[in-house]
Amino acid sequence: TVSAFAAEETVAKIGDAEYKTLAAAITEAEAGETITLTADVTENVTINKSITLDGGNNKYTGNITTSSTKANVVIKNVNFVDCADNYAIKSNGASSLTVENCTAANCGWGLLYANKSTNTITMKNVEINDATRGLRINYNSKTTLENVTMKNVKYGIESLTYGERTFTFK
Repeated sequence: TVSAFAAEETVAKIGDAEYKTLAAAITEAEAGETITLTADVTENVTINKSITLDGGNNKYTGNITTSSTKANVVIKNVNFVDCADNYAIKSNGASSLTVENCTAANCGWGLLYANKSTNTITMKNVEINDATRGLRINYNSKTTLENVTMKNVKYGIESLTYGERTFTFK
């Protein structure tokens, strides 16, 4: 008798190393490494180090939080969907946050909430659909928005007055 077992699906990889959860990949990632999603993901995670998350154009259901004022975080090629009554990305601090080639659809509050000091925010080639807010940016930051579109978004950009802020639109 031969028994066959399906291989457990992995959702992320760093180089050749594969991980069953994005959280496990983040835990193992060294500063400067790239985590690539290899499948659709439903998970809430926190990034607290300088890494790149390449979504591989997969769907991401859940929320990503950044939480280190020294981290340089890049999130690219992610299709955020159905983030419930929350933001797809919440920055509780980062030295820099770059979001590029991403979409957000049905993410209740929007794509990004920069809640704590995030020195530099760059968003490039981003589309936000069907949300209460597109972007909410508080505290000190230099924000560059390049080719950012919003459709069916009630409040496009919300910026509260907590320190100096510069917006650049390209």
